[in-house]
Amino acid sequence: PYTTFFRSLEWKPPDGCATCRPALNYYLLANWPEEYHDDPQSRFINERAHGNIQKDGTYSVVPRMFGGLCTPSDLRAIADVAEKYQVPEMKVTGGQRIDLFGVKKEDLPAMWQDLTETVTAQIITLLDAGVDALIVETCQDLLQIKTSLIACFELLNKEKIDIPVMASVTFEQQGTMLVGTDIAAVCATIAPFPVFSLGLNRATGPTDMEPHIDYLCNNWKKRISCIPNQGMPEVVNGKTHYPLTPVEYGEHMFDFVTNKGVSIVGGCCGTSPEHTKALVKALKNAVPADRTEVLK
Repeated sequence: PYTTFFRSLEWKPPDGCATCRPALNYYLLANWPEEYHDDPQSRFINERAHGNIQKDGTYSVVPRMFGGLCTPSDLRAIADVAEKYQVPEMKVTGGQRIDLFGVKKEDLPAMWQDLTETVTAQIITLLDAGVDALIVETCQDLLQIKTSLIACFELLNKEKIDIPVMASVTFEQQGTMLVGTDIAAVCATIAPFPVFSLGLNRATGPTDMEPHIDYLCNNWKKRISCIPNQGMPEVVNGKTHYPLTPVEYGEHMFDFVTNKGVSIVGGCCGTSPEHTKALVKALKNAVPADRTEVLK
């Protein structure tokens, strides 16, 4: 735990301060994700005072839109925050994101608080509609997913609602998330949250996801989800084409479930009705592999 380092360095006060404690916690978690025990208090402080640093020393902030859906009031709220903090650049990017660039470090804590309120409003809308579960997916960086999970669990606890909250991250072909995070750091960061499942979706196909799925199956003690694209898209005769056939897709998912222990599967970009039929057929009598011995 962080207290061990505080004692060895003879820091005063013994519990650190609002600046050094989150910084030390983040450094230890990033460098020793399997050995270090995350400090929840540092995590919450850090989440309200951080963003993705840019080359010019400013930060980017990513408001979350669940499933890419938003209301006019959501967009107005994001625009109001951008004007309030004089954000010089806004950009719609991939992964269902609106990025705010050029944010000053001193504005980050208050800005996160304002934006978390817009996430909470989206969650309330979903709960009022009677959803059976919440999924925070296509997450490209840890700050983004942690902010959304904090908003989810704070609201569910406040309203005394008990429904599953699922988390799903996106890994690029280079083997990391968009901002360079590896799967070990993801596991260590999400572990303190009572999520129903953790998994991967979008960006790549089953083959590129396999190393990360292997890590999850050997290290993540809860349910694991896998919702891949149908391979990497290609342009064929001027049209986007996903190369994975329905049969190949079904075979990959059967392997992930029966040999690795994945328990939640689906399809993302490029998934056709034929792919879904092949998935149902392949997994009709499938049982997830028992990971008990592996996780000991």
